[in-house]
Order: sequence, then structure tokens, then C-alpha cells
Amino acid sequence: MKVSVSKGITRFSQGEFHELEDEIAVETIISIAVNEQPISSILCSPILEKELAIGYLFTTGILENYLEIASLDVNDYTLNFTFDSQVDLASRLQHSQFVNRIVSSSCGAPEYWLQVKKGKGLPYINSLLQVPIDIIFKAIRDLNENSQLFRRTGATHAAGLYDSQSNRLILAEDIGRHNAVDKVIGYSLMNDINLDDKILVSTGRLTADIIFKSAKCQIPIVASMAAATDSGISTALTTNTTLIGFVRGKQLNIYTNSFRLG
Repeated sequence: MKVSVSKGITRFSQGEFHELEDEIAVETIISIAVNEQPISSILCSPILEKELAIGYLFTTGILENYLEIASLDVNDYTLNFTFDSQVDLASRLQHSQFVNRIVSSSCGAPEYWLQVKKGKGLPYINSLLQVPIDIIFKAIRDLNENSQLFRRTGATHAAGLYDSQSNRLILAEDIGRHNAVDKVIGYSLMNDINLDDKILVSTGRLTADIIFKSAKCQIPIVASMAAATDSGISTALTTNTTLIGFVRGKQLNIYTNSFRLG
């Protein structure tokens, strides 16, 4: 499936109506199953679907290691993962609150927020990574310049993973900011990328669920062009994440743990 299509629109500009063709982002639904058991359906952009599914399974606690996946069967937009027989899937599903639900592209799952509010089961980041503050500006600038689907349609979010020299390892776009982050995480798991010395950058607002996902992967620094919410800041404090928002030009806001920035 194409990630965008051309459709006729009417644009009003400079006091006049104009008929023209515009590029429109496509959205679809993928269904995720494990050992033939339905897990979730996710509204997303039709690109990097496997990475999205793996990132989602990991951040919800259903998958603990990429090597646990014995096989993957893709039938249209249904992804059925078969886990290693030694994995106690029933126990993981029992402790996960994310089974059999539809994930929209608009907001994060309330289950993340509730878990954060309880303050239980949150990871803690011990990384002592320190980077010059200019690395954050470079990473955000690279993300912005290379978010091609957004530039063509204006309808997507982007997330990217960068090393301490601002080299990009992966950039993912999606109609949902959470999906874009899950795609980055899934790609990292598939390629055995160590994340405790990396930087996650995003175009979306920094809420509790985004920080929960990044902290579960031990990513020490998270930055965005958008702002953080109070739940995002609280989660960053609890998990020892360095949280940075409103990165614009040569200005940014450091919400938590500024010791990682030089």
C-alpha cells in the first residue's frame, strides 16, 4: 500500500479559489497476533509495519527480547508472531493491560498514564551519557529536514534515533507520534542496537506514555520540537530521563536531568 495518494482539492489562496491535486497521507489498520491470539489493532501509516508491531509488543511487556520471536507470518495487514515455546505467553498477557484493543493515532493509551500515576513498575536509567547541547540541535534539524512524508502531506509525526555525535540510525514517520516511536524501537531491537547511549528525537508532544516507552529501552535523552506535559515530566523524573522540548533554532527547554548536557 502506498503511504500517500493524490486527490483533487479546492484551495483558497490570495483571495481566489484554485482546483489542484494535493498529496494526502494514507492510514490503515494492522492487526497484531501472538501464537494466533489477537493482541491489538493499530491505526497507522503503511510503512515499517513489522518494526511498529515489534516495538509495540516490547513496550507493552509482551515481548522481552527480539530473539523470542520464532517466526512471523504476514497475511495482508495481519502480523502473527510465533514466540519461542519457552516463553510463558499466558503470564505476560495476564500482566499486560494492552490485549485486544484498538490503538488510535491521536492519543496515548490511558493504561500507560495509569501505570505512571501509580508509580509502579517504571524502569530507571543509569546511563551517564553526556553530550554537547549542539548535538540536540543537530539531531532535531536533521529530523525536520528528512521528514519527507510530512513535508509532502503535513499529516505525520516523525521520530529518530541518533548517536552521541548526532549520526542518524533510523528515522520513522507515522500518522501517530506513538507509532513513530514504536517503529524506531522495533528497528533497534531487530538490529541489536544498544540504546543506553542514544538520543531519541521526536516531533510530538512529550507525554508519560512516550517517556515510558523510551525508558523501557533505557534511552537516556529524549528531545522534541514540541513541549512536554506534566505527566511526561513526572515520568522523566522517576525514570531518570533527560527530557528536552521546544527545540527551535538555537533554543530549547530542559525539563529534567540537565547533567547529561554540556
